[in-house]
Amino acid sequence: MPYRPLPVKLLEEHLDGIAGAGPGPPPQGEIARGCLNRAVGRMVQRAEVLRAAAGLLVNNSGGPATLWRELKGALGSLEEILLFLGRKINASLLGDYRCLRGWWTQADGMLFAPG
Repeated sequence: MPYRPLPVKLLEEHLDGIAGAGPGPPPQGEIARGCLNRAVGRMVQRAEVLRAAAGLLVNNSGGPATLWRELKGALGSLEEILLFLGRKINASLLGDYRCLRGWWTQADGMLFAPG
């Protein structure tokens, strides 16, 4: 996850637990719980962006559990969701990160996209 101290698998297990699609991750320490809760909060804040990026693949209403179930059902694992968002809108589940944007090279004035 760009700029996040969370392994993708841990966040996916946590989101699955919230959505009732799995048991959730094993018990975490206070710092990890805080990171996971902030990640879910950030996903909720970005719900409109995520729904727009996924287009007709997801419903336009519902809370974080519904959004996660629909994203996962339409696109697959968190890794596949991240790849889709990165390639389609140069963003991620939790933010529009600088590392996912294209950049200009001064040598030839061309725009390159990461990946």
